[in-house]
Amino acid sequence: MPQAFTTTYGSVVFEREHLYIRNVDVPFSRTAFAQISWEVCFMAAFVLQFYRSEGPFFYVGIIIWSLFLIDRLPRMFDLLFKRSYANRIPIQSILSFDHEEDRNGLEAIVRLHLSNGRYRRLRFRKLEHQLELFTEQLSQYLSVPKTA
Repeated sequence: MPQAFTTTYGSVVFEREHLYIRNVDVPFSRTAFAQISWEVCFMAAFVLQFYRSEGPFFYVGIIIWSLFLIDRLPRMFDLLFKRSYANRIPIQSILSFDHEEDRNGLEAIVRLHLSNGRYRRLRFRKLEHQLELFTEQLSQYLSVPKTA
């Protein structure tokens, strides 16, 4: 029998041997497309800086954009290579999980560490008390010994 848990933007369902993530109303700024395109805009602005005409602020502009780019590179690496965007995750591929509160204390973020080295983030509202139920259910699945 599937068990469903309410998240901030949808629901998470344990069904058979998979974890299904159903995001219903995600704001555009939280989508992967928006976050990746924002980072690409920084890269494009850096490249376009080279095609600007020579002037007294040309090298200063290059240095400033280089600092912005260096600051954004870890986030871009995280978005492209470390984060998982899968909506169907086999429970056997979940190695561990941890959770932390957001800055306001209204939501909690659960990070599922997967066997391929990536992670998947889930947001839960604290007032709905779904976080505790979800972590208990996930702990039961993770405590079962895995066979090869």
